[in-house]
Amino acid sequence: MGRPRKNNAEYYTHDSGMRNDVKIKALRRKFSHTGYAVWNYLLEALTDSDDFRIEWNEINRELFAADFDVTEDELSAIVDYCLKIDLLQMVEGCILSDTLCGRFNTLIYKRSRDRESVSERKPAENSEECVNGGNKKEFFGISDSENSEKPTENSEECIGNPSKTPKNPCGLSIKSSFSEFPPRVEKSRVEERKEEESREENISSSRMREETVQVSEEEKRNFFEIFFFRNFQDPAREVERFIAWNGKQSNRPTRYDAELWNPEVKDRRFSEGFLKAWKVLYTTAKFSGPDGEEAAFQMMDSRLSIKPLNGKWQLQCPEKVAVWLNDNQVTVAEILKPALRGHPLNIKTYRT
Repeated sequence: MGRPRKNNAEYYTHDSGMRNDVKIKALRRKFSHTGYAVWNYLLEALTDSDDFRIEWNEINRELFAADFDVTEDELSAIVDYCLKIDLLQMVEGCILSDTLCGRFNTLIYKRSRDRESVSERKPAENSEECVNGGNKKEFFGISDSENSEKPTENSEECIGNPSKTPKNPCGLSIKSSFSEFPPRVEKSRVEERKEEESREENISSSRMREETVQVSEEEKRNFFEIFFFRNFQDPAREVERFIAWNGKQSNRPTRYDAELWNPEVKDRRFSEGFLKAWKVLYTTAKFSGPDGEEAAFQMMDSRLSIKPLNGKWQLQCPEKVAVWLNDNQVTVAEILKPALRGHPLNIKTYRT
């Protein structure tokens, strides 16, 4: 008996910046950590499921809710919202992710090509496969279960000329880059494997070189956030130095590398207590809605400062930051209380 055909995968790629995708942000704001956790549970379940899809019926909702440690109502609400914002799609009563399926196009094409490679090999004239009308379901130890009909002596399966088009398991069309390959030239499997690995290495190294040169604005903002709250005098300069250094090393800059970046810091820009409190305020504002997100971005303005003046702390900040602070006075007072040490706070604004 041949090996069963695989129509799922053992793992999926998890982007380091997935949480920053605009749709994922919306999911996190609506359902908090639970929404993000369930989304990743769903990706794992879809990857492990046949054809990368899950039949969305009452029984499966109950089973997956128990597996994800949420109520059935919570799971249904999260899935409905994912469908609404097009993170998930519903096809013939099954949920799936177009994006996830797209990432498996190469894998599915490779499996289909390998199966066709086996069926294309012409068996000997007296072989059992042709003489006995194709009674065997296996060629060279690899299952050819796609052939539903038994091949006859004059069948295309026996003369090695099948005409099959690889299908995406989600029912979506394979990208043209996978469906328009040149005619096959017979080579040994070892040669094919080496050529394929060489192509993948070239593509990977090419992408890495491009990425080290082009760092997105969103990534720069993430790096700036790290350097600002590590109290560097000039966070923007540290971002440029950090990216340039990674480029020279031919490395892809990551948040983890930014956390390890540690040039000498001589003069402190803020006190340690204020910086810790300000970071809590920044995080609170960032996830409090569109206005808060914009205020959070301006909380790291280069002209921001705080200093003692006439028995008070004077905070100089952009107008939008001041508006958000005034709109959330109770929260702000509680968070800043340890840093202000009982002294009142006076806010002075400036335009960005």
